[in-house]
Amino acid sequence: MLRNRAKLRLALPQERSSKRLENPQTEWDVLHGLIMAYQEGDEPVARAYLERHAGGKQQVILDLLHIWTEIMTDEDLQREGKALLYGLQ
Repeated sequence: MLRNRAKLRLALPQERSSKRLENPQTEWDVLHGLIMAYQEGDEPVARAYLERHAGGKQQVILDLLHIWTEIMTDEDLQREGKALLYGLQ
């Protein structure tokens, strides 16, 4: 979440530090890394990222992705999130 004056909004994966995506510290970092991996190389790359960084919390990350997809206001990112969810389940 990012603050823009009095409003909060979802952070875009591109706004995250690449170091945090390479070495995620939170589930939110893993989620954004997963989305970026999907954008870079489609489902196989995203699946490998999830397996490497989720540490047994794959379902938690997928649940976060579902919520992120539902809340995202950008229609292209919503479609991308839905395609990623479909491909990983």
